[in-house]
Amino acid sequence: ATGALAVVLPAFVEEFGVGYLFYAVIMMGFIQVFFGLIGAGKLVRLIGAPVMVGFVDGLAIVIGLAQFHSFKGPCSDETEYHGNSTNTSSRLLSAGGDSDDTCWLDGATIGWQVFLVLVTMLTVWLLPKLSKIIPSSLAGILLATAFEFALIRPVGYSTPLVEDLASVEGTFPVPIWLDAQYKDLLPSLGAGETWTACLPIAFTLAIIGLVESLMTLQLVGDITQKEVYPKKECLAQGFANIITGIFGGMGGCAMIGQSMINVKSGGWTRISSATAGTVLLLILLVAYPLINKIPVAALAGVMFMVVIGTFEWGTFGLIFDAFLPQKLRHKADRHRKVKRTDVFIIVLVTIIAVMFNLAYAVGAGVALSALIFAWDQGSEFVVKHVSLREALDQNKSESAEGLLSEKASSSKELNTVTDEDVEGNAPDIKIYQLSGPLFFGSSQAFEKHFNFKSDPALVEVHLDNCRLCDYSALCSLNAVAERYKELGKGFRVRRVNTKCMKAIRKAKHMIYNYDKNATPEDNEYELLQMEGMAPWYEDAAHMRTHNNGNNAALVETDDDTNNHGQKVKSENRKTSTSISSSSDSQCEQSVTIV
Repeated sequence: ATGALAVVLPAFVEEFGVGYLFYAVIMMGFIQVFFGLIGAGKLVRLIGAPVMVGFVDGLAIVIGLAQFHSFKGPCSDETEYHGNSTNTSSRLLSAGGDSDDTCWLDGATIGWQVFLVLVTMLTVWLLPKLSKIIPSSLAGILLATAFEFALIRPVGYSTPLVEDLASVEGTFPVPIWLDAQYKDLLPSLGAGETWTACLPIAFTLAIIGLVESLMTLQLVGDITQKEVYPKKECLAQGFANIITGIFGGMGGCAMIGQSMINVKSGGWTRISSATAGTVLLLILLVAYPLINKIPVAALAGVMFMVVIGTFEWGTFGLIFDAFLPQKLRHKADRHRKVKRTDVFIIVLVTIIAVMFNLAYAVGAGVALSALIFAWDQGSEFVVKHVSLREALDQNKSESAEGLLSEKASSSKELNTVTDEDVEGNAPDIKIYQLSGPLFFGSSQAFEKHFNFKSDPALVEVHLDNCRLCDYSALCSLNAVAERYKELGKGFRVRRVNTKCMKAIRKAKHMIYNYDKNATPEDNEYELLQMEGMAPWYEDAAHMRTHNNGNNAALVETDDDTNNHGQKVKSENRKTSTSISSSSDSQCEQSVTIV
């Protein structure tokens, strides 16, 4: 197995056996294909920059630490290695790399290994400055191998080779149902135990594999400055794992180390990946005798250069500047300060990646980023009291700028109301103006801003600068409306922007006294209005115009006023939605005022 999958699989194989593993890998492939079809790969956009930095830093540390196993061997009284003797090979194979019974090699062997590591690293670093015809990593490995057999072994020393750890010889695979060695190990697909054992681990493997692969995909895309396609990656990896399981493979995902070597060597297209797979197959079948002779130290040198190129060395500066007082930052001319929470996410993701695995680290980083974002957004929510005069002035200002509906802005009376009208005709009303997102993180604070007992008989809430983000927002509006209803007070929502209106219309039967038997236009007229004008506003304007003698046709008795109101109401129902241009914070689709 490759990548983070290698952390999960050993325990499963130990419990159920290798036969169950193949079926789990096949199921993992189908799950990944399903994720690709539904577009789950787009979720990679939720991975922020702090998580990405922590990911690459943790990855670099993990790769770097893994290379030190090249300097270890089985604990034994014999401290020198002599070529590729059977005794040396068997002892290294029994060590198993990560076994607890491994010890550091003798000083002379480690010294020669360090020499080969430095030769490889210098070649990888210097050759691209001179020529890019030959991949620098390949040249470094060839040069280190030449030193091993032309210099080190002739003087009586040797360093471990690939064959001392494990031979890369292989055979062409056949489907597991046709392979005699797995005949008695495969469980029955019709047995319920097979599905209950394989499905949970398959789902876990699919998630871990896709997370690490999509992170690698995004990292490579950032380096190459090319567009990436998460959906294709999910589908391709899913089909690959299905085929892998059928032919007895252990499954896999993206290998960040190989990807970095590939990109750093100039392999920026998928042809390079296909070539790598084809060459690897040829090595397993034909060229394995040559690969077996490569010094392990040469491979470690290549990987150390990958570590240097992968690690974000600017992380140390970000951490230092984040905790440096502002005066000292200005004095030292350091202006790379980021939020301390972002720095904490970087450090946390890095630590989890080193201590556990990369997939868990990314999951923890994304979850913590989401919590911090929700907390910050909840703090941005503001409720303030606005006087009626301020609300009217704002409405007239928007009318002048063309932000209200055509019918409302064309009304002469709308722009001719004076302070006298407000003082003489305005009802006892209190206006709450909301700003910011209303969601689960701010809903409790929202309800605490209302003075239910001391508020007047009519309360308006203006949502022009607010966003109703989720179900909690609708529940909060309902809760406030119910509290006022219990006290016998009116509650209306005004200045509803387009997104809020869309959410309310979709959830209309969850809105506080929404009449299921009435038409949408009637409900929106009674409960919601885009612009914050009350019916008395135009009545006052009509009356003042009549008193000045400018429009004698507008003289109304009390009954006439009621009839007028019904006429306006009826007309508004017919034109309940009209399109008008607006900024992002204002309405694009408005319900005409009464």
